[in-house]
Amino acid sequence: MNKSSREKEAVLSVFAELVRPLMRVAFEYGISASEIAGVVRRTYIQSLETRLSDQKRATTDARLAVVAGLAKSDVTALREALRAGAPHSLRASVSLDQVTNLLRSGIPTPVSPVPTDSPWSWIWFQLRTLRAAVSASSSMPPARVPMSRRC
Repeated sequence: MNKSSREKEAVLSVFAELVRPLMRVAFEYGISASEIAGVVRRTYIQSLETRLSDQKRATTDARLAVVAGLAKSDVTALREALRAGAPHSLRASVSLDQVTNLLRSGIPTPVSPVPTDSPWSWIWFQLRTLRAAVSASSSMPPARVPMSRRC
């Protein structure tokens, strides 16, 4: 299914608006644009692999690289990192509570328990879901988020 360049640009604009509120967190924790791009590439490859598997199509490094527009060596490295459970960053980490407190500062908590059209509502919903999952499993360590020196 081919989409027009105008539709593609509209979707990219939506992505930009969804990511924009998270930049404050990135700045606060010294997360670079390169690290964010790495997380996006890794997530894209993981999602693409799942999609192709669901469609009963081959999920070779070469196929993923062609579809994703990345070098095969990059795809190989990303898939190996995913299989190994490697963290997104090797820096020190902070707790989910610290990220929640950062997001809470100056941002109103949404009233609705489900995501609305606001990116912040979606973020709060995801944080509540993650917190519930962490609390439900006593054997699961607290969620950690990479941290570096502050900007």
